[in-house]
Amino acid sequence: MCKSTPDRWFPPPTGFYKANFAGVLLPEENAIGIGVVVRNEKVEFMAGLSLKMYGPLDAEYIQVSAAMEATKFVGECGFFDIIVEGDAANIINALVEGKRDMFAKHGYLFEDVYRNLGDLCRLGGFFHIGEPGNRVAHELARHARFVSEASDNYLAWLEDPPEFLEPSLAVDECSSAVQSNADQKDEKAGANS
Repeated sequence: MCKSTPDRWFPPPTGFYKANFAGVLLPEENAIGIGVVVRNEKVEFMAGLSLKMYGPLDAEYIQVSAAMEATKFVGECGFFDIIVEGDAANIINALVEGKRDMFAKHGYLFEDVYRNLGDLCRLGGFFHIGEPGNRVAHELARHARFVSEASDNYLAWLEDPPEFLEPSLAVDECSSAVQSNADQKDEKAGANS
């Protein structure tokens, strides 16, 4: 089953990285924007990607392509213990259930998702998150409109996030800290009863 997460981002468990992905239509470019952000359990930005692609402009293609590019990116960056999270519930459910045939015309992209993970990665799972909790990946996807052919249609960042992401990263960091404090209070209350 695909476990839905709340509309805010939570860090992965210790020892894992979390890759959030999003795909958006860039109508003014007649293109697709894909964003991927990788963070660790300490809520630290590890890597990010803004990619501009050209291809079918249907929603399924955009979201499956985003999942495929996310898994490709994490492998290229060397993140091997990974949780993959996106806001396209139908795509996440198909990946979780292994139902590549649900989207027959884009089934080859599903195969690429699994191939990218291959034997090198320890997959912690595919999870759905509401769009508000996936804001950082969406910002990277929308930023793809600024990516040029001179940069091979992508920009990538390792460890140091681009300035435009800092406010959204700070929101996620604060909400994670608030949740962590609430969890600690619950644990203390449980221990005292």
